[in-house]
Amino acid sequence: MSSYQRQHFLSRIEKLSIKKQSMLAKKIAEAKTIVEKKPVSKLVAYVTTHNNEYPDLDSVRNHLKSKLPDYFLPHSIIPVKDLPRSDTGKIQRNHIQDYSWEKISVEHPESEFTEDDFFGASTEYVAPSSEYEKLLADIWCDVLAIEDISVHDNFIEVGGDSLLSIRILARINKAGLTIAPEDFFEFPTISQQAVCLEKAQANSILEGNPEGTFELIPIQKWFFQRIKNSQHHWNQNCLLRIDESLEYVALERTIQKLVLHHDVLRSVFVQSDSVFQQHVSAFDGSLPLELVDFSDLRNNGELEEAIDSCARNINASFDLTDGPLTNFLFIKTAKGQANRLLITLHHLLVDAQSWLLLIEDLTQCWESLNKQIDFKFSAKTSAFKLWSEKLVEYADSETISRELDFWVNNYSTESSSLPFDYQWTQDINIEETTQLVSSEHTFEDINLFCVNNDTDVQTLLIAALVLTLGEYSQSNHLLLDIEGHGREPLFEQVDVTRTLGWFTTVFPVVFELALNPIGAEFFNHVRTTIKSVPNKGIGHGILRELSVIEALKQGQQPQVCFNYLGKTDSQSKSTSSSSVINMERMNFAQPRAANSSRAFVFEINCMANGDKLSVIWSFSDKLHTKKTVEMLSSKFMQNIDALLRLNTVVESTENDAQFDLAELDESELGSLSDLLDEMDDD
Repeated sequence: MSSYQRQHFLSRIEKLSIKKQSMLAKKIAEAKTIVEKKPVSKLVAYVTTHNNEYPDLDSVRNHLKSKLPDYFLPHSIIPVKDLPRSDTGKIQRNHIQDYSWEKISVEHPESEFTEDDFFGASTEYVAPSSEYEKLLADIWCDVLAIEDISVHDNFIEVGGDSLLSIRILARINKAGLTIAPEDFFEFPTISQQAVCLEKAQANSILEGNPEGTFELIPIQKWFFQRIKNSQHHWNQNCLLRIDESLEYVALERTIQKLVLHHDVLRSVFVQSDSVFQQHVSAFDGSLPLELVDFSDLRNNGELEEAIDSCARNINASFDLTDGPLTNFLFIKTAKGQANRLLITLHHLLVDAQSWLLLIEDLTQCWESLNKQIDFKFSAKTSAFKLWSEKLVEYADSETISRELDFWVNNYSTESSSLPFDYQWTQDINIEETTQLVSSEHTFEDINLFCVNNDTDVQTLLIAALVLTLGEYSQSNHLLLDIEGHGREPLFEQVDVTRTLGWFTTVFPVVFELALNPIGAEFFNHVRTTIKSVPNKGIGHGILRELSVIEALKQGQQPQVCFNYLGKTDSQSKSTSSSSVINMERMNFAQPRAANSSRAFVFEINCMANGDKLSVIWSFSDKLHTKKTVEMLSSKFMQNIDALLRLNTVVESTENDAQFDLAELDESELGSLSDLLDEMDDD
């Protein structure tokens, strides 16, 4: 559950507190909820009361529990005489923390409350005690890049999101344990998840037979439809710096274990009646490992050029039908220099999460075997073949058919083509990139905006992109493809958190541009549009590629694809704490063929690294000049800054049924806009 959803429900608590018909409101006059970050992140509600008649706080908590899920409840409820206000009458959020327990006890010596009454059990730090709690705490801290955590801290409140939850689940599985993905957010604290671990050990993960031939999943079918030329040459690669202490013989054993454990690495793609299928063969002992000796190259420039030459040759060498589609190249360098390991995989086998898993397993296994310590991988999660089979069954289900109308409507609105600097040729794919890093606003600024405006980082970035391309195209509508990680918990006893494969979802969304730019109306439209997408978009590809329904097989194709990759600093920390294996660079030396079809005019990838936002635009210099793309990327950053300066808190658009949580009738709903105006803008 995202931070913006949590903040929305907490703001609803504020509104609930002044409603006359509820028990809570009979004594509470005003409430303000904030996120306090020290010593750990927690939500605190400060309340004032009528005539200083303080309610029983246990009753307050029980009342809120009856209206809200546990993970939306504030950690602390603190009664205060009044709330700090500015000269204009707005609550000063930055000064509200001054209302400490010590100050309250002095101002209200007649109060019968003790300090314990003001704080829920989860407010105080509680150290992990059981074996499962200690394991979970270590994993949470590593993946979330934090130093300490209480067993009662909420995953979302300490910086978690759906992508990070996948990495935590993968680490839990690597330890030989299991938490069902659907349980992770239902039980979002370490203490709750420790109980889940105890219960789940009786249930085994349904893996299925990983070998054999099976149908492609939607993103793989998309590839064969959109990429017509040089399909064998559409790869991803990464270059690792390797300390001299790691021996090649240990690498051989490591690759053998990797290929045996991760069945997707043994894949090829076979054709039957012009239709491609994926085939996973049994492990025959052969290794996709090579060695090259560049120890005579002492000049860094010469070494880099030689590595690039190797990478280009490997990128062009794959064969979809006969294989291999995986290559590990150990590069021996001059004494005193770091050796290198170049890993190349066809994109049909791998996504961003798969890279994290692969490098983590390789690092830990290689280091262990190098020290002559036997290494065992964690229990395997469900096979990629099983995931494909389950999606095929799901494609014919009544559940997925309910999404059809939504996706058909996404194709019913025509969007104008983007302008080009040169004549459009579909098959030209000379790929260039340009990258900008935010400077004026930190990533913490972005998070704060998202909490205050009931949104998330992806929505903010998409809004800025829609503004940028809307102005550029001069169109009333923009059709945009959005990427998702695709590892949704659709099926019981199917867990793909530690499964290698290309799971990505790509789904189209139409945005209206004829609205007031850089305003609450436009931002609310973008937010509402994204929120309306069912099941994080995974149904679109299933309906389009796997079902017999023809309605989605034709229609306008988006020219732009957007992907938010999350926090890469958390990813790198969770991948490896090793000092002997380090990432040097990714996706270089022409990983895609120059003559392959471009899937999109622009591909925009955003990620948070440290406290900065990094944005990479991929384009073809046969379609656009670098000057044009630099202009667009710069305008994109300017629009992010403009949205962050919005002074108006974006209005909520939840339906009446959702407001039932606050027991509001229609007349009371009418006053919500006034209440929102009274909220602090910071």
